[in-house]
Amino acid sequence: MRHFSFVFILTVLSLPALRAQETPASEGEYYHIPDTFETPAIQRATVKKEAKKQLEQTKIRSRWYLGIDLFGRSDITTLDNNYRYFFKTFPASTVDFSLSGQVGWIFREQLAVEGGYAYSKIHNTAVLNTTNKGGFKFSNDGNAFFLRTKFLVEFGKMGLRRPGLWIGGGVWGVPNSGGSRDPKGYIIYHYDNRGRADTSYISSKTTIGIDWTYGLEASAEYAFKVNEWADAAFFIRRHWGYGTAISTELTFADNKKVNETGFLKSDGTGWNFGISIRFMTGIRRGELKTYTPGNAGPSPYRSRTDL
Repeated sequence: MRHFSFVFILTVLSLPALRAQETPASEGEYYHIPDTFETPAIQRATVKKEAKKQLEQTKIRSRWYLGIDLFGRSDITTLDNNYRYFFKTFPASTVDFSLSGQVGWIFREQLAVEGGYAYSKIHNTAVLNTTNKGGFKFSNDGNAFFLRTKFLVEFGKMGLRRPGLWIGGGVWGVPNSGGSRDPKGYIIYHYDNRGRADTSYISSKTTIGIDWTYGLEASAEYAFKVNEWADAAFFIRRHWGYGTAISTELTFADNKKVNETGFLKSDGTGWNFGISIRFMTGIRRGELKTYTPGNAGPSPYRSRTDL
């Protein structure tokens, strides 16, 4: 009797379990999927996005860069004697392609100092005022060294790497090597009031300075970030030169009789305009925060990032 009672009780207790096995459970009973479920890939992308945003909002203490400038140079040439108005209006100018390389340092995204070498020729130019194109164009060796400083015109939050207008000034020097350039001459035929033909002859003798030529510059540029490793800028610079870099003596003769002489001179005064590309070699930042999903509190450590 006791065995029967034991079997009966065991059967009654096992009925709910058997019923549960016979009735299939819904998917929601086996798995609970939260509304904010994110895959590991989404989580990594979120962390990366937040870290990038935080990095852009962190103030920069300083950074170093290597740069290259590609620009056009416009030299202004002066002439002290335009005999018979043989040449077009002075001062004359010429535009030539130039390039330079520099090393630079930026402090707190407000002050920049850079220096380097430029291959940029100084020209002596005079264009004949005749129906046939012609004239004189000579240049020096094209070597120059410069040092300039720039300030960011900033009205917002300082210390962040943002696009902006930089204004500045600098000095440069040209190590003239001396020497001369091949002479050049023109024969010009013209008629007087009586219809008689005269023949004029213009010859040149060009020399390069033996002393250094120095100069000052004022500049304005708009710079912007390309990526974490590079910047670009569009610039215009005004140069004032001191000391003759290249000089051309002109001899004027009418009907084989020398009448007068004149001089073309250039000292580097003119304009530069072009584009600059800069590659970062090191960036030193201020305090960085430690980001964790759901918690972007400040880190107790001060960090430094070198790129």
